[in-house]
Amino acid sequence: MGAPIGYGSLEEVTLVLQSTDRDGTASQKEFHDFKLFDDQESSVEFQVPESLSVLTVTLRAKIQVLSTGAKQNLADFGHVHAQRT
Repeated sequence: MGAPIGYGSLEEVTLVLQSTDRDGTASQKEFHDFKLFDDQESSVEFQVPESLSVLTVTLRAKIQVLSTGAKQNLADFGHVHAQRT
C-alpha cells in the first residue's frame, strides 16, 4: 500500500453539483479547477430549487501514478436527501 498524499497532487479537479426537485427535474453545475486544501475546508456557493429533493455531489480529479507515469481518473460522490417541511 502507498503513503497518503496531499490534495496538491490532484489535477483537473472538478466539483459537480446536481439538484433534482420533487417533480424529477434535474439541473447540474460544474466547477472546474475546484481548489482543495490540506489545511482548510473548500466551499462553493450555489442555488437550489425550493422544491429540492436530492442533491448529488461528485468530485472528479486525475492523479499521476508515479510507478508508471500514467494519469488515473478518480471520482467519488454522495447524495443528500432534502426533508420536506
